[in-house]
Amino acid sequence: MYVFRGVLRFAFFLTELCALAATGYWGFQAGHSVLIRYLLGVGSPVTIAVIWGMFVAPKARIPVSVYIRATMQLVVFCGSGLFLYRAGQHQLALVYIAFALVVLGLTHLLKNELRFDA
Repeated sequence: MYVFRGVLRFAFFLTELCALAATGYWGFQAGHSVLIRYLLGVGSPVTIAVIWGMFVAPKARIPVSVYIRATMQLVVFCGSGLFLYRAGQHQLALVYIAFALVVLGLTHLLKNELRFDA
C-alpha cells in the first residue's frame, strides 16, 4: 500500500504539471497576435499556479475546506483538459481528463477526505 500511495502522489503531481502545460499550450494557440499568444501562453499557467499555491497546495496560505479544495482541483484539471481540447488536441484532452479524474478520485478515496455519509 505504501508503494501505491507513492505512485499515486507522483501521478497527482504529474497531473498538476500536465494541467499547467495544457493551459500554456492552449494560450500559445489561442491568440491572433504574437503578444496575445505570449500573454495567454505564459500568463494562464502562472495564474493557475498562483491560485493553486494559495488555496490548494498542501501548505496553502489560505486554507480551505476539503470540499472546496476538491472542487478547485476538479475545475483546474477538467478546465485544462477542455483548453487542450479547444486547442485541437482532442484525443489527448480526453485521455488527460480521464486520467486526471481517476487520479483525483483515488487520491481522495485513499485520503478518506470526502465523506458522503454526513
